Amino acid sequence: MSIFSAAGWLLGIPPKEQREARKEWERKQWRYTSKKIDEINAKQDKLNKDYENFAIYGSVLTKSFPVEFFNEENNDLVDKVIDKFINDYSNAYDNLKDIGEKIDLGIKYTQIWKKKKSLYDIENILKEIEKEEKEQLNYINVSNSNKDIDKEIEVLKLQKEILELKAQLAEKDKER
Repeated sequence: MSIFSAAGWLLGIPPKEQREARKEWERKQWRYTSKKIDEINAKQDKLNKDYENFAIYGSVLTKSFPVEFFNEENNDLVDKVIDKFINDYSNAYDNLKDIGEKIDLGIKYTQIWKKKKSLYDIENILKEIEKEEKEQLNYINVSNSNKDIDKEIEVLKLQKEILELKAQLAEKDKER
């Protein structure tokens, strides 16, 4: 007899009613679980039908920018801003493992992308991009300087070995 059966007996619930209550609870749990799965599938279907790839995301994104932003002079800036939005989304998407979280993330980013952007918003985004580029350049410069330091260390080690070999040769010459 299980603990639950014993507790049921103590409370005056016969085993048959306990089994029926357990089955009903399992049915409710299954319905709830399958309902959640259906909701997730519906969200996924909606996401897949409405936004099949980044080209469609890009069209949603470009419609949210002011018309003045799109011109020949700003072409590189437009690419940088759009790349930042796409990279932010894809990095966040890649870091998630749960499909439900990925769907929610896609919906969240779609809403972010659809939100109308002012020129002030774009200036702030460009400042962020410049800051990130400077950080990347600093990282590259530091790693290059570290490589230079490593090369200098190797050269110094080789020079030390040469001096040690010369000292050994000088000792052998003195012995002769």
